[in-house]
Amino acid sequence: MGEPTQPRGDRSGSVLVVGTSNLAIAVTNELAARGVDVHHQLAAAAHDGVRAAIFCDDDDVANITAAIELHDDVPDLRIVLRSFNSRIQKRLPELLGDCRVLSASLLAAPALCDLAVGIGGPDSGPRRRTWLVRTLDRVRGSDLVAVTRQLWRRQLLRWLLLAMALLMLAQALVAHAAFDYDLQQSVHVGISSIATLGFADAGLAGSRLAAQPVWIQVAGVATMLLDIVLITVLLGLIADALVGERFARVFGGSSRRLRGHVVVAGLGTVGYRVVRELTERGYRCAAIEADEDGPFVAGARRLGASVTIADVRHEDAFAQLSIDRAVAVIAATSDDAANLEAAFTAMSIAPEVPVVVRCFDPGLAARLERLDGIAASRSVARLAAPAFVDAALDM
Repeated sequence: MGEPTQPRGDRSGSVLVVGTSNLAIAVTNELAARGVDVHHQLAAAAHDGVRAAIFCDDDDVANITAAIELHDDVPDLRIVLRSFNSRIQKRLPELLGDCRVLSASLLAAPALCDLAVGIGGPDSGPRRRTWLVRTLDRVRGSDLVAVTRQLWRRQLLRWLLLAMALLMLAQALVAHAAFDYDLQQSVHVGISSIATLGFADAGLAGSRLAAQPVWIQVAGVATMLLDIVLITVLLGLIADALVGERFARVFGGSSRRLRGHVVVAGLGTVGYRVVRELTERGYRCAAIEADEDGPFVAGARRLGASVTIADVRHEDAFAQLSIDRAVAVIAATSDDAANLEAAFTAMSIAPEVPVVVRCFDPGLAARLERLDGIAASRSVARLAAPAFVDAALDM
């Protein structure tokens, strides 16, 4: 019978870091800053001086597989594992014993939100919103206002309203010529005839109209038919706007009418977590994502975010996000170049709106913060590393 395994509590000193990701590098640097020795080979886990192992590769399956193998060899070793999947986070401790499962994006999202809008809800952001402003925002964001704006943007509606106004004038003139109505009565007939498809006033239909000259009879019948056509088209436009607005709500809403919102570029693991965090704080979000079939697009829409499918590098797409009325912009794609271009585009559209940039390169991040308009630039790995180290050191 071999010697009993030394309890984990007696282990002190070094930590095993497994992985080659940016998070692994950040965790290694954090451990070194705290004066903790770091190993990178799994064989080192058997040494008495190793107190914990941190698996922080970008591949969940690789992390889990390696952690299970290590747990079989050293069952009392504390394991800290990176995983985005929330279900895995709940079940892995049952399999690995002394195990902490963390999500880098979940840890970093609150910090990115704090950098963009401050700590707290919408009232504590970079632009404090008064009760009146918040009320006006709710009115502007209501279904009625949204449908009205959608209708007014259609040129057909404007032509239709002009035609209806001319038709009301024509019916008023017919009423005046046929029955010698005064101005008030003629205007009443013109308006009421439009509202009731031409049959509001008995004077424009039936025996009284039949006794009039032919041109008045033709004019009366023609205006009735035009009433029917115009009202039908108007009802069709309204129905189309209502259905369009309902679809927009189901699939994320319209960002054109937003105010006091946060623009999020990229709906990957980090962008989605940021949208969820901001939504929980009471902010509305407008997100832009290039991949229509991205795994988090539907989830962001279920949270109520307005999602625009377009490349974050396109200025025209950014113009649809009402950046000039936003409180902040967060560039959170997995591409430094795309984040940088998104940040510069946002700054060119609305220089006064603060921009937070996710950046993998720490050197580039430090330089970006020197630019006017960029409130902060951070790496997810840098933001999440302290929590992984704390979990490993049982702090």
